[in-house]
Amino acid sequence: MLDHGTEAYLIADRIAAAGVPVLYGPLIVSRSNVEVRHRTPKAPGILTAAGVKVSIITDHPVVPIEFLVDQAALAVKHGMAPADALRAITLNPAEVLGIADRLGSLAPGKDADLVLWEGDPLDTRNRTLRVWQQGREVMRRDEAGEPVITER
Repeated sequence: MLDHGTEAYLIADRIAAAGVPVLYGPLIVSRSNVEVRHRTPKAPGILTAAGVKVSIITDHPVVPIEFLVDQAALAVKHGMAPADALRAITLNPAEVLGIADRLGSLAPGKDADLVLWEGDPLDTRNRTLRVWQQGREVMRRDEAGEPVITER
C-alpha cells in the first residue's frame, strides 16, 4: 500500500499492474512541502481509471475527518466518477484495512453503520439527516433541522 501517494498518479499504470492500493490525500491543504508540490485533485480519478484501488484520506488532524466527504466531492469535481469517490471513502478503505467483512458496504451480517443524507452525499450543500452505528440510531435532526444526539 502507498500511504499518501501524492505523486502516484504519475506512474498509475505501474501501480495498477502491481496491484498496490493507494491512500491518497489530503486533497485540501497547501503545497507547502516539496513532497506535495505535484499533488493534484485529479489524481484519485487518474489512479482509479488506471485500475488502482484508491482510498481518499484526510490525514486527520491535518484536515479534520469531518472534511472527508468534501475531499471526495473535490475528486469528483476533477474527474473521478461519483461511484468511485464513494467507494474511495467506504469500501476501498475497509478492504485495505482487512475489515470489509464488517464495514464499508451494506450487507447482511455487517455492522450496519449508515448515514442518511437529504440528497447526494457528495454535494457538500446537503446535510446528514440521520446516523446509525451498529444498527442503532445515534443522530437525527429535529423538526427545526437541528441535530439531536440520540445515543452516545
